[in-house]
Amino acid sequence: MDFYLVKDIKIYKRGTMKRLTILFVLTLLAILGFSLSNPQSPLAQILENNNIIILLEQENNVEIDLYETNDIVFDDTKDATYVDLSQAGTQGIKDIVYEVQYKDDIEVARRIKSEETIIEPTQGLIVLGTKPVTMTEEIFAKIEYIGVEEPIGYRGEKTAEDAVNGTKTTTITLKKETLQTEETVVIKEPVHVIIDVGIVEIKNNQTVAFTTEYLANKDALIGSENIIQTVGNDGLANLTIHYEVDKDSGELLNPSIVKTETLTESIKQVELVGVKEVIKTVLPFSKVIQKDATRWDNHKQVQKGENGLKTEVVIHSLNQEGTVNLTNIEEVISSTTVDPITEVTVVGTKAPTWKTITNDTDTINYSIVKRPFVSKTVFDSFCSVSDATSKINEFNQLLATHPKLNVYTYIETKGVNGKTQTTYQQAVDETGKAISSYSIRDKQTKTIVTMVPQKQVTLNIAVGNRRTATPTYTYQANPNLSLNSQKVLKSAVIKVDQPLYYYTNGVNSTVAATKWIVLTSPQQGIIEVGTQPTVKTVVIPYKTKVVYDQTKTREELDHVTPGQNGEKKVTTTYTVNSKTGATSVLSISEIITKEPIDAIHTIGTKTVATTPSNGSFDSEKAIEALQLINEYRVSKGYKALVMGPQSDLAKAREQMIQVSLKWYITNDIWASHVPGGFNSNIARGYSYASRVVTAWKNSAPHNKELLDATASRATVVNYYDGKYIWWSFTAY
Repeated sequence: MDFYLVKDIKIYKRGTMKRLTILFVLTLLAILGFSLSNPQSPLAQILENNNIIILLEQENNVEIDLYETNDIVFDDTKDATYVDLSQAGTQGIKDIVYEVQYKDDIEVARRIKSEETIIEPTQGLIVLGTKPVTMTEEIFAKIEYIGVEEPIGYRGEKTAEDAVNGTKTTTITLKKETLQTEETVVIKEPVHVIIDVGIVEIKNNQTVAFTTEYLANKDALIGSENIIQTVGNDGLANLTIHYEVDKDSGELLNPSIVKTETLTESIKQVELVGVKEVIKTVLPFSKVIQKDATRWDNHKQVQKGENGLKTEVVIHSLNQEGTVNLTNIEEVISSTTVDPITEVTVVGTKAPTWKTITNDTDTINYSIVKRPFVSKTVFDSFCSVSDATSKINEFNQLLATHPKLNVYTYIETKGVNGKTQTTYQQAVDETGKAISSYSIRDKQTKTIVTMVPQKQVTLNIAVGNRRTATPTYTYQANPNLSLNSQKVLKSAVIKVDQPLYYYTNGVNSTVAATKWIVLTSPQQGIIEVGTQPTVKTVVIPYKTKVVYDQTKTREELDHVTPGQNGEKKVTTTYTVNSKTGATSVLSISEIITKEPIDAIHTIGTKTVATTPSNGSFDSEKAIEALQLINEYRVSKGYKALVMGPQSDLAKAREQMIQVSLKWYITNDIWASHVPGGFNSNIARGYSYASRVVTAWKNSAPHNKELLDATASRATVVNYYDGKYIWWSFTAY
């Protein structure tokens, strides 16, 4: 908030001193504005060590700068403390809604989402009195505590009651030329008091812990157990202790030992600490490629490499506290190195001679043509006869004259394989001998057909095995049978048929059936399925209602009247799927045989009102907000919360005051810790409980706090600081 100040006028009214600062340039009385255009002035920063992510901020009644100046009129008949603002110009008022974004608990962006002017600013007149006024004030005496070398508990002869306040008078004058002046006269000097406080404490036979000295053990490895060379032992001593005194409260602070009288000397313990380390460093092998002109260019041979190893035994330095300094090597005792073996890859670079070769030995297998045994006309005529069973027997007799059971194979035309001629290149050496490491198919050129294969034609036919189909049933409900039990009302007739096959080359290679002959027609069976209704007795759990009594505190009233469960009979009827026989619920009816009785949780909500210097708390609005939150929690399946004890509520209120003060002192309510820290929902500028609860519900992180499943208590605070209404909610 930026202020523009030219002159400072102090105005006093009657016996109480109030300072009114009137800011003006020439005839302009005051300019008050928010520096909203400055992105470097954050309005909100999240408190450290809490879970607040987003501050929902609706700022109401924001003042708008005056359009015109106020005229000032001086009245000599009025006291210098008199100020008449009834005709003064008023600043306008507008409501602003901010949208704030945070990252890692720090505000990173802010923008004005909307603003609405409620009252326009006006021009006016201010009347100031100039008649001198004299007021009498009290000068408070000071009480200071100082330490003296006396035993603890000692207090000097003087007490706080010996302090006496003084008095002074202040005359205030307001003149047109000099503006406001004041003159102070001391009537009675105050009597200050200094109180002596004993600061000496003597403690006898106190244990003096032994010290430990650590020595390096070069023969032991780091991390091995320390060797105790000398066992330590505690001593005894009488101690004289002096304290510092808080000059304002007399409290004893910061004790220090000023004298030690040794009764028994402590024995220092000596421990040997291993400081030797064996360091092994892998030395990676290198790789090289060797070209060999005497080997063919498809040759590759790898001689595997091996890593080397460097082993060092070193001694490290030892710190005074007994820890090994691994970064400091004092001595290298030994060092051995096994050199790495280089990996060598030998590749040939000698190119062979390629010789063209022609080969006539490749074969093309002949294909097979599939034909029916009999002509299609004869076969179709056979399959169309109504007396299929007799025709099957007749056909079987026909096939029985042939030697292969029910299958006859006849080769009408024997197949002949074809041949191809392939021309390719072969790698050879200087003598013309083929090189075995090269494939004879390398650099192949072309293949031609020198002899076309002849197709083979075969004829096959047979009668297939009979096929039995799975019986089918339809299902119907029987309410007199027990649920899901079954009873066969009519048996099914199974379908039987027999196929005719064309056979291709070979007796075991068949194509799909050409014709199916039905020997027995199927008939569907009927099965009754039990659908007898079921009746169950179900418990109706009782509910717990929370009743708040504002005439008593939580400590005075926190009582639960037990509830009782009810009962109901649930009758379920069923239906049956006619195709699968599966049962499903048809209807469910309920009859309540015993009504449940709710449990009553009566809680006192009376609180001791605390009124800070610039604000007040509204317990009724806080309770109203908690009731709305509980209704929301119950609707989502969570238990209702009860208001926390008076001690927790007092802490929450104090924290709320601190948040408000941060705003007025630093213009940044989140600039530093609220004492103790707390995880809460916070909102500012909402006049009604319903509106702030709705805002919290619409914000994901705040809604999470409202629906905390682990919480059973809560503190809700409504605080008015004289300008803004603040809210906080904490579940725990």
